[in-house]
Formats: sequence, structure tokens, C-alpha cells
Amino acid sequence: MHDELIQASKLAALGQMAAGITHELNQPLAALRNFSDNTRAVITWRPMRTSRQLPR
Repeated sequence: MHDELIQASKLAALGQMAAGITHELNQPLAALRNFSDNTRAVITWRPMRTSRQLPR
């Protein structure tokens, strides 16, 4: 029984470590994705024409 509790504790700690590592890896990846999405939006952005700019 004692050995099973120790094993369960080790597995819980391992799961928490894995979740922390995953979170730390995903943070910069999400930032890079947001940056690339915003860059794409800026590159493809075109201002709207106003009534004074429309051809006659």
C-alpha cells in the first residue's frame, strides 16, 4: 500500500512537470503565431476609399 502511494505521488509530480513544460513551450509559440498573423494583416491591409477618392 505504501509503495503504491509513493508511485502515485511520483506519477502526479511527473504529470505536473509535463503540464508545466508544455505550457512554457506553448507560450512563445503562441506569441510567434500572433505576431505572424498581425504581420500578415498589416501587409495585406488596404485603406478604404472615401467618397472624395472614388473615381468620377
